[in-house]
Amino acid sequence: MKWFLSGLVIAFVVGIAALPPDLLQKKVQQPIAFNHLVHKDLDCASCHEFVKEQAFAGLPSLDVCLGCHESAVTENPEEEKIRQLAAEGKPVVWQRLFRQPSHVFYSHRRHVTIAKLDCQNCHGKMGESQSPPQSVHNLTMEECISCHEAKGVRAGCVDCHR
Repeated sequence: MKWFLSGLVIAFVVGIAALPPDLLQKKVQQPIAFNHLVHKDLDCASCHEFVKEQAFAGLPSLDVCLGCHESAVTENPEEEKIRQLAAEGKPVVWQRLFRQPSHVFYSHRRHVTIAKLDCQNCHGKMGESQSPPQSVHNLTMEECISCHEAKGVRAGCVDCHR
């Protein structure tokens, strides 16, 4: 019986490892199908208010959205969801699309303000997307290290791991 259970566990682990990576990623459903491309003329900090001053860039609050969309700008039903949430007194509950391990400290301020990196360095062509990604992108150490090496920036363990 012990060998049978051990075999099942091994088969399960091997089976999970053989799955395509996109099946292992957490699926995301945003409350509003936000179109970054339509908003391309805005600075990222217009909606991600803390990107230049804090570690977390921030996700747009309902007040930020209402700053432009209190009255209809388009006939898009996604835009109407903003006013509907406001009428119901509910916040916009955005789902994060980029994650790093919990033991890693990443500062948007350090990368955006001090290092003067463009958002595209880590977030790719997000600003050109017409609909939100359907899965979370888990940032990897390899992505960070390759960027630090390319820019000639220190990449010691304690620089990021806290």
